[in-house]
Amino acid sequence: ATPNDTAGVERSGRARSINRKKCQLDELESDLRARDSVPGRVLAEFRRILAVRVQQPAFHPEARQDVVDLGHSSLIGFLRTSLDERQRILVLANLGPQPCEIDCAAVAGLSPKTDLLAESETWSPGNTIRLEAYQTAWVT
Repeated sequence: ATPNDTAGVERSGRARSINRKKCQLDELESDLRARDSVPGRVLAEFRRILAVRVQQPAFHPEARQDVVDLGHSSLIGFLRTSLDERQRILVLANLGPQPCEIDCAAVAGLSPKTDLLAESETWSPGNTIRLEAYQTAWVT
């Protein structure tokens, strides 16, 4: 979550240097602790997402996972089902630059209620889910 190291590219003459900035440990730790810094915000969001993920039985390593055809070249999806089959999570990702709509009932037989990643978004049964460009959703 650090900016591109364009100075590193100029110094080395190699394009791959763009992502290889060397920083001091104390600088990195300070950036990660600062809630208003980009690295601090990214780390906080990763931690939040991981905390949500570990609470979901459908994300157990041995849980069933089925690829779902979403009928659009920018969309990928799979359905995770917990070992006891009591929880199903439709994992959706829009990899394209344009928003897309998905009818969960049509693609996975779900009546979506909550996007676990968004925390607050809910849908009525039968409604479509709109994914913005590059958005991911974990729908229950």
